[in-house]
Amino acid sequence: MDRALSFFGVYDVFGYLASGLTAVVGVWWVVEGSIPHLSIVALLGLLGASYIAGQLTAILGNLWEKLWWRWKGDKPYIWLIEEDSRDFGKQLRTAISSRIDAEVGVRDLGARERFNLARAKLRLEGFERRAETMRAMHGLCRNLVGAAALICVAAIGTSIVDDGEARLMVVAAGSFLAIWAFLWRALKFEYRFGREVWLSYLALRMS
Repeated sequence: MDRALSFFGVYDVFGYLASGLTAVVGVWWVVEGSIPHLSIVALLGLLGASYIAGQLTAILGNLWEKLWWRWKGDKPYIWLIEEDSRDFGKQLRTAISSRIDAEVGVRDLGARERFNLARAKLRLEGFERRAETMRAMHGLCRNLVGAAALICVAAIGTSIVDDGEARLMVVAAGSFLAIWAFLWRALKFEYRFGREVWLSYLALRMS
């Protein structure tokens, strides 16, 4: 498993494949009403189709997330370092910013540039695993929002054709709730990702 994750990347395995598999199996079950028994060859084909479907869920995920952060003003890693927050006080923000500026030899860098440098430093030192795991979980939950949306639309559309079948209405309602649940989790993991990068970077010299 570790070799597979290192070859494909955590996000490729969880972010694309898992969300795509959810979308393919969910939509199939909505339309057909059952899951067929598949041969090994068919299972391999299903995995390939799931990866492709995962790309579609990623497109939908990127779309809603872009609109969300545009509405909120900016991503958490930006306002964590630029504004007062529950976690980062002025002294902590100043310590992070001044250390990055000192290492690079440039003053008054923007928050985005500082974040990219801090993340690159973690990768260089080999301490990026926890932060990148948060990033991968964020990507999975974000893409599952897209998968749940596809299932919800399929359930509603099929329900209209089948004159409001109760099973499909339950699936549509459950998918709608899943959209909001995964959306909330995605936003939480995005916040934790930014927080982890900043704190891990500052703790490098402590270790």
